[in-house]
Amino acid sequence: MLIELTRIDGSKININFFQIEMVERKTNTVIRMINEVSYIVTETPTEIEEKIKNELRDVLKELVGGEYGKKKV
Repeated sequence: MLIELTRIDGSKININFFQIEMVERKTNTVIRMINEVSYIVTETPTEIEEKIKNELRDVLKELVGGEYGKKKV
């Protein structure tokens, strides 16, 4: 599951949020992945958390209310 974030140079990056180990706020936000790779992004930890929540919410809505959630008669 991917979320789109912005690197400090303005380029976009999509990361798998299940692979995030830690998010730390310094001057910019540093995201450390479970493979020990780090990314510096402009979004705050709160903004990243909201992006993750929104993505999970959309997936759950699809599972519950979409084709997967419909009962077969």
